[in-house]
Amino acid sequence: ENKAHAQQLKEEFVKVLYAAMLARELAGRTQLRDAEEAFISAMLHHLGRMLATFYFPMEAATIRQRLASDTASEAKASIEVLGVSYENLGMGVARNWGFPDPLVQSMKKLPDERIRKTAISAEPLRVLAGFANALCEVILNTPDADRSQALAKLTTRFGDCLPVSEKQLTGLMEKSMQDIEREPEAERVCPPGNEMGRHAGTGREQAGRRHPGRSRLGADRAGRQRAARALADSRRCR
Repeated sequence: ENKAHAQQLKEEFVKVLYAAMLARELAGRTQLRDAEEAFISAMLHHLGRMLATFYFPMEAATIRQRLASDTASEAKASIEVLGVSYENLGMGVARNWGFPDPLVQSMKKLPDERIRKTAISAEPLRVLAGFANALCEVILNTPDADRSQALAKLTTRFGDCLPVSEKQLTGLMEKSMQDIEREPEAERVCPPGNEMGRHAGTGREQAGRRHPGRSRLGADRAGRQRAARALADSRRCR
């Protein structure tokens, strides 16, 4: 069970790292001057989900099971299980940690409809973080046969504020994958059969590979207490 939890955490880490790298590459095509701000905002876009996976693994597993078994949204499932949505949990904790307001606001989910052109100038971090994470989900969760259509739908949705063609997106994805392959943690997390590893094209031989030392991903008692307080604060702020 502990090994499965550690692996889930590692996979979540690699996903947010990939989304962050995509956002950094995209930042050069927008009015955002600081690419590192884009990197951080995309990495923290799903902070609530990351915190729940880390501190409340059983509840996070229940939420994933609900998402797999019916059409409920992640927000609805997380509210039913935790009493607060992942989004509100992440934003509440970020405020408690003293994060800048633009970074906190970038964690808000974008509307499902077409994103207006003015959004990139009003909330550039939110747009980049939302786009990068949506692109990451398409890459990881869409069957190969449907990926081109899904990418076209994504570029249409964001086309007014992020004028990036499907061909340009492919180049950005390849560049970000090359960057992530150089990360030691990603190399350990992504065996050939793993979904991220398959898309990253790592294809590395992992048989018999061992990783000495204990994982640092276990949540200690103090960490759980801090998370519980943050969860309670987020529930009160709903």
